Amino acid sequence: MGTWHRISAKHLAAYLDEMTWRFNNRKNPYLFRDTMLKLIHSENLEYKELTKAA
Repeated sequence: MGTWHRISAKHLAAYLDEMTWRFNNRKNPYLFRDTMLKLIHSENLEYKELTKAA
């Protein structure tokens, strides 16, 4: 089983963004640290905002 069980057209741009990011960061020896720092300094995204209709 892979990460995705199916790919929908609705989320295709997000899948491509993730694959681009993974490819561009594949040789970063500090990837975990960089990711954690970005998460620590980002704003909170509440569930109701995440799931609201577009």
